[in-house]
Parts: sequence; structure tokens; C-alpha cells
Amino acid sequence: MTPAESESLRVSAYIPCFNNAPTIALAIQGVVEQAHPVDDFFVVDDGSTDNSAEIAEGLGVRVIRLGQNLGRGAARATAMEAARHEFVLCGDATNRLSPGFLQRGLRWFADDRVLAVYGRCYDRQARTTIDRWRARHLYKQDIPEVPNPRGAFSTYGAIVRKSAVMRAGNYDRRLRHGEDYALGERLLAMGNVVADPTLEIQPVIHNTLFQVMERFARWNRAAIETYDLHEFIQSHIVAWRILIPRDLEQGDWRGAWISATVPYFCFAYADKKSLRFARKTAIKRL
Repeated sequence: MTPAESESLRVSAYIPCFNNAPTIALAIQGVVEQAHPVDDFFVVDDGSTDNSAEIAEGLGVRVIRLGQNLGRGAARATAMEAARHEFVLCGDATNRLSPGFLQRGLRWFADDRVLAVYGRCYDRQARTTIDRWRARHLYKQDIPEVPNPRGAFSTYGAIVRKSAVMRAGNYDRRLRHGEDYALGERLLAMGNVVADPTLEIQPVIHNTLFQVMERFARWNRAAIETYDLHEFIQSHIVAWRILIPRDLEQGDWRGAWISATVPYFCFAYADKKSLRFARKTAIKRL
């Protein structure tokens, strides 16, 4: 696929949304302003109770309403089924894609083995301790090339081949998080998933400390339901050998305190998930 050929490709784009009224307009603007035109653009509203869907419709965007909150897996699976074109731009309601994201990303698909490509978040305006910690340890924006041994796949800014996603079984509708990790593993068994740090994504939301820590636990422990002693020790090793030294290199003592709590938060988060699982199992048995 030459640059000229990629310019002629027709693309679908979607943004999943759940109570994102403060940021959905900026996320939509990021798709509308892409240098490569999007022919089919819609929002999947995952049971929002605010006016997110109305804002999207007011901006002329088609909205698919799920009626109730079903989770990330169901929202993204619905989007892939609804997409009209082979190449699908995947967005997020709390992020804004850079204008050249789609144009540059499509060039990867000159290689038929490439099934998906995703970018990286950069918070250029990080001012608070929490924002700086998020940029440093979640987005890893200060690291030019992030090693990706597991071939992780992030859908907050990505382009995929619809046919490949459907052959891989689409997103798992049962998953409320980790749906991209699960799909990424299946795509890697079929071809290549590319992480391109030049495809920039700008967060347009300021998270609370709990939200940042919860996301860290999900992103880094997606496949772990419970924490045993080994996992707890490993989390401490990561915190004291990787996270805290990076905080201190930046002179960010407050950030180092956040990093020191990571093992305990991950333990509590995993335990909460296991309690929910046990509760659901007990209910099914009754």
C-alpha cells in the first residue's frame, strides 16, 4: 500500500461513551479533524445517565444506544459489528487523537500481516502530581520506545482491520475491562499488532488519584484475578526498583508516595474483583 493508496481508503470510526458529557465533544472533534477523512462515524453510548448521547447527536454524530451499561467489551464489540468499512479507527471518550493519527497509522497496513496499530497518550499539559504520575507511569511518555513483550493492545487510540477482529472472535462482550488485552492476544496469534509512539493521543480529562490507581491496576494486572504472596512481592519490586526511582529522578517526592502505595492498591483491587466473582458464583448456585 503506497501513501497514495492509503489516502483513498474508506474508514469507519467510533467512540464508546459512558457518562462522558464533559469530554465527549473534544473526543469527537479529534476524529472530525483527522487529515484523512472518516466516512462512517458513530458513538456507542453504553447506558449513559448524563447527556453524553445528546451532545454527540447535537454535533451531527450518529449514536448507537445500548440502553444499559454493559461494559467496555460489549460497547466495542457492538462498534465493530456496526462499522461499515474494513479499516476502523477506535477512539475513546476521554482522549483526543492528533490530526495526523489516522493518516500516519494507515501506512502500516501496507504490510498485510499488520492487523492493528495503536498509539500512545502524551499529556503535554500535566501540571498536578496525579497528572504527572499518570504521564510517567501509565503513558510512559518519557520513554522513547516502550518494550512490549506481551504484545499489549490498547484501543483508546487504534486502527484495526475489521475482518481480522471478527476472525479473532471480536471483543469479548463479557469483559468490563481488559477487553483490548484479550483481543490483542488473539490478534497476535494471527499476525502483527504494532505499537507506534508517533501516533499521539491527548488525554482531555483530569483523573482522581483513585481513578489513576485503578487504571494502573487494570493495565498492568489485567489477567490476574487474585493476589497471592508472590504477586504482592513482585508489585513491591516494581514499585521500588522502577516506579519510585523514576519519580525521584524527576524530583517528584509526592509522586514517589503514590508509587509506594501501588502494591497495596493492586492487592485491594484484585481482592475486590475476587469478592465480586465469588458473589456471582454463589448467586448462580442458589
